[in-house]
Amino acid sequence: MAAQKPTAQTNEDDIGAVRVTDEVIRIMAALAAQEVPGVLGMSGGLAEDLSRMLGKDTASEGVRFKVNGSLLQLSVYLNMEYGYCLPEVALAVQEKVKKAIEEMTGYQVKSVDVHVEGVGRRKDPSLLPEHPGEAETLMEKSIADGEGAEPEEELDKRRAMFFEEE
Repeated sequence: MAAQKPTAQTNEDDIGAVRVTDEVIRIMAALAAQEVPGVLGMSGGLAEDLSRMLGKDTASEGVRFKVNGSLLQLSVYLNMEYGYCLPEVALAVQEKVKKAIEEMTGYQVKSVDVHVEGVGRRKDPSLLPEHPGEAETLMEKSIADGEGAEPEEELDKRRAMFFEEE
């Protein structure tokens, strides 16, 4: 497989140009997604799985995007932790990735599509919830602490939209 030459995204002003490579944007999105409770890790597909087996671990796996001017459309491929509400975690990932990319790069994010490609348990038993409902409690605590907090009726609308698309 041929190595893909990184392209650069550019913001220009009166002082000069700032270039952000595609790899940096993918890394930012992957790191932001993995900060959300309930995300086990990124899923890079077959090519990235082969690279990982060959010892070429990359922090940018599981993120693809398209650029139109300063507008980004991202797709995030991830594995979720068993016991969490998948739609709620997916919404939190969308918000976290959008906020991170916009704040750190200055680009506008049009959309963040979340693709759940697997579900599993954490390998470290100390990180598993002790009680079945504890995973939801951790997500609620995260929201109560101000991480992605929004009115309950807004969450209900977004949940309804999530299930209508199926």
